Amino acid sequence: MMGTSFAFIGVAISVGTSLGMAGIIGSALVGSVLMMIASRFMQQIRRLFPPAVTGTVILLIGLSILPVAVDWLGGGHPHSATYASGSRLLLGLFVLLVVILAAVKGKGLVSASAIMIGVMAGYLLSLLFGLVNFEPIVRASWFRFPELLGFGVRFEPSGIITIALVYLVMLTESTGNYLALGEVTHTRITGSQLKRGILCDGVGGFFASLIGSTPPSSFSQNVGIVSITGVASRHVVAWTGVMLLVAGLLPKLGALMVTIPEPVLGGAGIVMFGMVTVAGVRMMARSEDSKRSAIIIAVGVSCGMAVTYRPEILRSLPHQLQMIFGSGITTGALVAVLLHLILPGEGAESLQSDACEEGDTTEDRQGY
Repeated sequence: MMGTSFAFIGVAISVGTSLGMAGIIGSALVGSVLMMIASRFMQQIRRLFPPAVTGTVILLIGLSILPVAVDWLGGGHPHSATYASGSRLLLGLFVLLVVILAAVKGKGLVSASAIMIGVMAGYLLSLLFGLVNFEPIVRASWFRFPELLGFGVRFEPSGIITIALVYLVMLTESTGNYLALGEVTHTRITGSQLKRGILCDGVGGFFASLIGSTPPSSFSQNVGIVSITGVASRHVVAWTGVMLLVAGLLPKLGALMVTIPEPVLGGAGIVMFGMVTVAGVRMMARSEDSKRSAIIIAVGVSCGMAVTYRPEILRSLPHQLQMIFGSGITTGALVAVLLHLILPGEGAESLQSDACEEGDTTEDRQGY
């Protein structure tokens, strides 16, 4: 199952601040093409992203987008007069509590659906207190086809480099998802199948950008759902996709999502974005326990957070470089990859051993 990934949010905000939505769309279009090309060179690219590097990037993603959830919790812009009012904070904390209880006390699908349950509970409470604005639903039409490049398109090297780096990170995450899904379903994932999966990520991102959406990627949550339900049929996924396609043609349904009060999203976002951070920590825990890995993680995270907390440190750089390094995710990723390549140790080792198995054909091994 594919969907919009949080990994793109932080860099998309950074790119969009300078280049607008047209810059995000253009950069994502080029990035998706690079993803399709990269699917042909899986072995070489994966060497650049061992667990220490990938974990660093995922951790930075979680830390970079956490302020978005905090602003949702506060109910909007920090300079707003109603920001962080008592009622907004209580509503967000109520959602947070419901999510935690559902995740910890619930079992099976209840636990897996904790975020959705929390949002629904918060929405119902908002209805009771008259906090929901139905005007977007009234204004929305009943049926509409997506517009091709409705936001326009703009190609800037700085934006392309920034989003392309996130695509490479998602490439390694998708690889892990496919292999994990193979383990859950007792299916050996061959090199050619893995290559086609990564190609699909790129194709999906390309068409999503054309209709003005953010790039999708494979969802790691899908592995957990398959494990819980035992349902691994591609026909089920395909029919669900058809349902989502139909829903995408109904603007009133999309407008209903817009009516969810920001504090409700904030309560759920604290958990969701925090879990992204946890995923990064878990990934780093898989790295080799050595001084070399510690240096890669420490310097990568520090550099990434440095430009996040103090973007003024880049003021003497040309504008294009400020765009590239203005995102803590991009800066941390570049620093971590560079250290992985130049520090003495296992920087040149192949990471395909966890994927290639005895019995793979030559074509399979070339696919990794």
